[in-house]
Amino acid sequence: MRPYSKGEKMWLCPNAKKHRGGGNTGGGGVLPFHRDEAWRVNDSDGTYDVGSYGLNGWALNPPPGTSSVWGRSPASDHWRTPNVKNANNVPVFFGMWWVDAWPRDTDRPPAIGERPSDTVNTDEMNRVCVDRHDGFVNGLFADWTVRKIGLKELWTLKWHRSYNINGIWTKAGNALPSDWPAWMRHYKDY
Repeated sequence: MRPYSKGEKMWLCPNAKKHRGGGNTGGGGVLPFHRDEAWRVNDSDGTYDVGSYGLNGWALNPPPGTSSVWGRSPASDHWRTPNVKNANNVPVFFGMWWVDAWPRDTDRPPAIGERPSDTVNTDEMNRVCVDRHDGFVNGLFADWTVRKIGLKELWTLKWHRSYNINGIWTKAGNALPSDWPAWMRHYKDY
């Protein structure tokens, strides 16, 4: 986003306006400890990028012949274009704990709401399930609309081509309020 903005203010949700300067992860980034903190990625030239939004990794367009992107596969699950059926339910850009996420319909919700649990290529819905807006997160969809989404509603969005929108964490998949972590149980079911 750097070429399109004049500073960090645009990169940060007003509810996530702080970032930490230390405690790098293996990828040269800093994950937040609290919902009002943002991520930070250190660049090789001593500068850094900071933000509180991230990309749905499945929205990428991998080169032909690619079998996976950053270990997330299959590449055939990627949207590759915004010109898809039901684009209003295809996530592109959301408030997140990290720069990107690759959610799957079987991803478990985060055990606690204040600190992200980040396990690469496992339960990456945790990167999106951010409680900065009282049970909601803001998102941009492939039809270029923006709206707020209930935290439990995240599991009903079409994150990638073979994503099951009626998976185990949805009402259609028979998820019960008691199945959710305690911090999420009082939020609306979808």
